[in-house]
Amino acid sequence: MSLSPQNLENMLAELDAYLIQENLSLKTIQQYRTTFRALKRFAIEQQKKDYSDDLCNDFLHYKFNVSRYTKGYLPPRIANAIRVVWMLNSLSKDKKIKTIYHHNQPSIFPPDFQKIFNEYKEEYFYHSKSLHTWVRIHDLIVKFSKFIITQKVTSFSDLRPKHIEAYFCGISGLSKMALATERQRLKKFLLFLVNHQYVQSNLIDFLPHIILYRKSKAPSIWNEKEIKELLLSIDRNSAIGKRDYAMLLLAIQMGLRSSDIQNLKLTNLTWSQNPQECAIDFVQTKTGKQFSQPMPYDVATALVDYLKNARPESADPHIFLRHGSHIGKLQGATSRIYNLLERANIKITNRKHGFHSLRHTFATRLVSNGTPLKVVSELMGHTSVISTGTYITVDLKTLRNCALKPMELKNERK
Repeated sequence: MSLSPQNLENMLAELDAYLIQENLSLKTIQQYRTTFRALKRFAIEQQKKDYSDDLCNDFLHYKFNVSRYTKGYLPPRIANAIRVVWMLNSLSKDKKIKTIYHHNQPSIFPPDFQKIFNEYKEEYFYHSKSLHTWVRIHDLIVKFSKFIITQKVTSFSDLRPKHIEAYFCGISGLSKMALATERQRLKKFLLFLVNHQYVQSNLIDFLPHIILYRKSKAPSIWNEKEIKELLLSIDRNSAIGKRDYAMLLLAIQMGLRSSDIQNLKLTNLTWSQNPQECAIDFVQTKTGKQFSQPMPYDVATALVDYLKNARPESADPHIFLRHGSHIGKLQGATSRIYNLLERANIKITNRKHGFHSLRHTFATRLVSNGTPLKVVSELMGHTSVISTGTYITVDLKTLRNCALKPMELKNERK
């Protein structure tokens, strides 16, 4: 069944209204409007009134010499044009606007390997929940499979050590880090093939040995003044402000990842008359590990305020939703921090300052207060204490600057 034509000008007007409802800065909205006008002019030149993927693809090709899958650094006007094309695509197909899109051109997996590929995918998601990592694994397996097909391999049972060696010779120009990542992911796939008797068991022995010396980097952390300014910049009288405040406290006071904050559902919250028994319980997106911790009082209070007074009415099970005409699960949580920093005129340079840096700040504050590493690891939801050890590298003076008590904010807001 074909979709009825969709008027391009009406769709662009809907995008414009969405950007305003998302409280984007006037400068950002004006940049998008410049793209809207350029696309409308191009459509008139092509004597087209309705949206189509072909029209948008031609717009990117003839005006900017790029495609919607173009990677790498792009000037803002070109990046905005690609983003607009993807938003129109989601509005056309899904009847909702998505501001996060998949940059990689869809890969076509060789059909002869599809059955085994599907089995591996099923096993992967049984043990892990990270869709982001799976996309990378998928691309690697497709690339590897296409290569061995050029080597006259029509079945994994025909795979031999010479094919493994030839594959890595072909990518030898990659950095050591990239090679190590490819080796690790391919090794897991080969182990799957071995365990299911699809290949010879000795193939793994022919993977190259890559010696990688990794120097641990001190994590990016916020000082007390920066966190206070960030939280105080939020308009907690607005619905979006109540949402953003609750999300930030989950990162600052509980160290949650942005992916887990976005994926939190109402069923993950346990409420009680006794504040000490209020808790959050969920399976982490990245590790698949269960996370269960009591909610700090400030976090519980912020969540109640958002759920009772600001969250849109919706059957969507997720806690944090987009506001406006396209209500649904929130995406792109990190962009909320950047918007707040810009609005509050807070300048942070020479270090990362997204949601994950707030998670780092939570961990370093615990370490500076003498919390045992094993306890910090549990609170962070790490699968290993080794991951937590990174936070010991931060000097004590820096750690002391992070010793923020968000309760102090209450008096300052009055």
